[in-house]
Amino acid sequence: MKIYLSHSLKGSDLTVLQIVTNLARDYGIEISYQADSQPRMGPIEESVKQNIQNSEILMAFVSRTGSKALQVLDEINLAKSLGKKIIVIAERGIQTKEFAEGSNVIPYDARYTIDTIKRTVTYLKPLNLKREDNERAKALIGSLVFLMSLAYFGRR
Repeated sequence: MKIYLSHSLKGSDLTVLQIVTNLARDYGIEISYQADSQPRMGPIEESVKQNIQNSEILMAFVSRTGSKALQVLDEINLAKSLGKKIIVIAERGIQTKEFAEGSNVIPYDARYTIDTIKRTVTYLKPLNLKREDNERAKALIGSLVFLMSLAYFGRR
C-alpha cells in the first residue's frame, strides 16, 4: 500500500512523521511526504505531484500550529482530481469545511487520542480498502495520533 502524507507540520513535529514512516515501512506501507517544513510558494512541485500520482491514498494531517494548510489543500485537490482515496486528520480548531468536501475527516485532539483512534474505524469504512490495508491504515493513523499526542504533552 502506498500513501502520500500531506501535512502542515513544522519543526520538531516532523520527527513524528519520520518515526511513523519508519514503523509503517516494517508493515508494508510505503509512505512519502515532503520533509521540508517551509510553506510552498507557487504551484505544487513535480516531485510531490509524482508522489501523489504513485500513491493509492492521500492522507492529510492538518495542525493548528502548521504553516502549510493551503499547501495541504492544494495537494488534496490534486488527489481528488486524480481519483485518489483521501483521509484527512484535522486538529480541532481548524476550519475543516475546505478539507471535508469529498473527504473523510477525522477530528484530532491530543487530549482525546482514544476518541480519534475509535473514529478512524468509522471514517475508513467508506474507502472500501482491502481488509489488510484497512488494518494497516488504522495502525498508521493510531501511531501518528499517539505520537503527536506525546509531542503535544511533551511541550507543556
